[in-house]
Amino acid sequence: MPFNSEDIVRPGLVEPGSVVASGGVPVGSPMDFSSTWLTTFLGFLGLTDVTVVAADQLNIDPEGALTAAKERVDAVQLAAA
Repeated sequence: MPFNSEDIVRPGLVEPGSVVASGGVPVGSPMDFSSTWLTTFLGFLGLTDVTVVAADQLNIDPEGALTAAKERVDAVQLAAA
């Protein structure tokens, strides 16, 4: 009998509607490899409802950037509720 991954049912570690934060380069820019790769990889795992939140500018204004990222995460969570 061949192996069938559908026979194994396990809960995922990431809940639907989870948020992924990305920092470094602007999200969606030509240099943004990580968020594209991560959303593709998560889609391969079956997680297609992925929101990427830019957590950039931490080296310029750490407190402001962190506050803005937290607000974006809260907005995404409210929209998903």
